[in-house]
Amino acid sequence: WGLPTFANSSFGDNSFSGAERLHQNIAPVVAILPTQQVLTRAFQFLQSADRKVQNQNWQGALTDINQSLLVLGPYSSNDPDYANFISTIYFKRGLIYEIGFDNHSQAITDFNLAIALTPRKTSEMYYSRALAYVGLKSYQSAVNDLDQAIRINPQYAEAYRQRGGGHYFLGNISQARTDFATALNLYRQQGNQSEVNRMQRLLQLVDN
Repeated sequence: WGLPTFANSSFGDNSFSGAERLHQNIAPVVAILPTQQVLTRAFQFLQSADRKVQNQNWQGALTDINQSLLVLGPYSSNDPDYANFISTIYFKRGLIYEIGFDNHSQAITDFNLAIALTPRKTSEMYYSRALAYVGLKSYQSAVNDLDQAIRINPQYAEAYRQRGGGHYFLGNISQARTDFATALNLYRQQGNQSEVNRMQRLLQLVDN
């Protein structure tokens, strides 16, 4: 099944654009919205965490991301950009727990918070939580989250592949085959031959 690479998991991308907009256009909607200085400090800790993740310094990354949450701890707001910023922090910490520490339960706790806190739910949030459920062998919960990921992004080949695996372990062989076939076609459209080969092997496994 495998875990997502950070290239596919928001580390090192522009996922902080909402927070950056908030820094540039600080217009508090309630009195306890953090100041620009506080937001900038929290963002700096997240940038440091990103750099440490690239070097696989998981403990250092976890320390920095916890510091980011500590900086923001006293504050809350209904501002959607701020909610998205906090959600991103929990999502990234969930990835650290899942990939760096193999701590599926803690990852799920953080993914739950990330999903609950933002109206901008992404397919990757559900996909990442599904992989944590797989780590706990909670295959039905994984399939449920992958259903959500695919609903948001119907072209998400990896989600079809993972959902096919979930169905396979649940004994839903026909559904597994359908998902593997869909993933194969999407990978073929993407020109991803290594994944095409993998899906062909999985289809052979299902058919046998």
